[in-house]
Amino acid sequence: MQYPARKPVAAATGDGAPALEAWNDPPVETYAVLALCSSSHDLHVLSEVSRQAGWTLHSTGSYREAVNLLCFQRMPVILCDASFRDGSWMDIVSQVAPLMNPPRLIVTCAQGNDTLWSQVLNMGGFDVLLKPLNPDEVNRVISHAMADWQRERNQGAPQVLRARAAG
Repeated sequence: MQYPARKPVAAATGDGAPALEAWNDPPVETYAVLALCSSSHDLHVLSEVSRQAGWTLHSTGSYREAVNLLCFQRMPVILCDASFRDGSWMDIVSQVAPLMNPPRLIVTCAQGNDTLWSQVLNMGGFDVLLKPLNPDEVNRVISHAMADWQRERNQGAPQVLRARAAG
């Protein structure tokens, strides 16, 4: 998918990716998921669940591509691997946490542990899903994440995630 060139209104992040808050407020795609994962099985599961649920699925394999996409289209849910070729879930959190009504971040990993789950939640993530992805669990968690995002959008963004990002 090609996106028109837009000029940032502030500097890029230290890793060269544009800072999301540096861009004019892009339109929000209300029922969309951004998947940042490398597994073809995961993408297949996500495609099937998204198709059945009526969500739009955008997928990418890198942090830079994900941030560039988010500069042009805000989405309520981001699902990403714990780590990927040019970053980790923490890089995504650092970009989205300062935003008004940030997307809900769901991290996927092959072996879950309490430490990862605790870190994700403490840094503003929404949940952790274990691999291989189970379609019913994916549907349940993404549905809850979208509902939570929509509820916050309707009520106005709380300061909780921005406080976590600053602290």
